[in-house]
Amino acid sequence: IMNIDRSSSPVYSIYNYIILGLVIEKCTGNLKCFIEDTCKSSFEMKSIKYNPEYSLRYNCCINSNGQQGICADHICNILHGVSGHSGAFCQLKDLVKLALIINNEGSLKENVVIEKDNFALFKADSEYVCGFKKLDDHRLYLCSDSGNMLYIDLKAKLTVIVLANFNHLTKDALMQIHKSIIDKASK
Repeated sequence: IMNIDRSSSPVYSIYNYIILGLVIEKCTGNLKCFIEDTCKSSFEMKSIKYNPEYSLRYNCCINSNGQQGICADHICNILHGVSGHSGAFCQLKDLVKLALIINNEGSLKENVVIEKDNFALFKADSEYVCGFKKLDDHRLYLCSDSGNMLYIDLKAKLTVIVLANFNHLTKDALMQIHKSIIDKASK
């Protein structure tokens, strides 16, 4: 599928997440229920929706195509949402919980929700981890297809969340805002 020399460094691939989604779907019978149930029980993320049904989309952000509650990733949509990396929507309070879990090295309120060995992936030498772009050994960046941003500095225990969308700002303007925040937070 990909003609890339992997000998020098790890390569991020959307196909790995699609395969993971298909494996989880096959093992559990329902990827949507697995993701929502796991996030609600382990991560205490009560508002999370994975590829939400039409009646629940009003409560979701607008993607880069101007659609509410629909993943803009065309490959994920071709596979009817079967992808381990796209299609999840949640409210701000749950995004904050995710940031707390990552800043607390896998723990939420004294409960370990990401085992230490698994959390070590966030510090591994790779360009991407769990959908986050690694800016260096302790800073993570995630930009959703709607333009929202999650920036986490593990060393400083700092999180910046930007709620915006590409329908109100151009992609270039929003990316400039993201870059400015990352530059200032890095100092």
